[in-house]
Amino acid sequence: MFAYCSLVMVQTWLLLALLSPALYAIANVIDKFAVSKRVQNCFAYLTMISAAWFLAALATFIFVPWNDVTISQILLGIVAGLSYSGGYYVYFYSLTFEEASRVVSLIFLSPIIVVGFAALFLGELLPIWKYGAILLAVVGAILIGLEKIEIKPMMRKGFWLMMVSCFFWATTNVINKYMIESLSFWNMFGLQALGLSLGLSFSLLSKDARKHLSMAFKCWHFILVSEGLNFAGVLIFLYALTLTDLSLVSPIGAVQPLYLLFLTIFISIFKPQILKEVINRETLVLKVVSVLMIVVGTFLVAM
Repeated sequence: MFAYCSLVMVQTWLLLALLSPALYAIANVIDKFAVSKRVQNCFAYLTMISAAWFLAALATFIFVPWNDVTISQILLGIVAGLSYSGGYYVYFYSLTFEEASRVVSLIFLSPIIVVGFAALFLGELLPIWKYGAILLAVVGAILIGLEKIEIKPMMRKGFWLMMVSCFFWATTNVINKYMIESLSFWNMFGLQALGLSLGLSFSLLSKDARKHLSMAFKCWHFILVSEGLNFAGVLIFLYALTLTDLSLVSPIGAVQPLYLLFLTIFISIFKPQILKEVINRETLVLKVVSVLMIVVGTFLVAM
């Protein structure tokens, strides 16, 4: 009976860890379409996202019990959200001068930082071979976002900025895992949502953001769907953290570009006016190899 219960728990956290990046991937496609085709100013779009997260935070404060929540927990939860927003800002700033495919692919360096932080601050240690599996999945996730492998070094400004962004997101995940031991995931979600909303609201300081705000407001239906998926993704991720170690849940996120690849190919075939993915022979070979690396690495992590 104990073995059966353990198997069910493993299957549950794994399914949740696989579902969360799937929801993020769908939201990525919606955001890409809205920003590139409708709003044309990412910081105005971030302002509307800030409003959506504030409403989510407000809902948790009204409808979720807040018993025995300390001031230090509240502050730490808000810091987690602020750190998350810091990653957003650096990510969008990098997009203003760096190739989108390179920037997006570098996001998935985050699990490497996460497992390092988890070992240092949470005492989560994995077998050596699992770290190899994590590295395999992360490298596959990075390669799948590139059109080709370039010989020239990647240590450019965009690389270091994305390292900063990954640092912010890894910090958020470590705080989440630390807090989830003593706080319900609904409370943690509400505090993180409030911090994220506060952080993203600073985008209003941009003159261009204020100029395009009315245009961003007209995309409220895109934001409603996209952030609804993101809300669900965060909740599912937090719940998965209640079942197992952060070092196991976070690397599973490397499957997100795999989902994104399938989505973009599907949309390119049936709705090319929305999103068009051009894949030549060289790119196809690279993506097939990347998919195999992600699948094998993720499978080994989950074992």
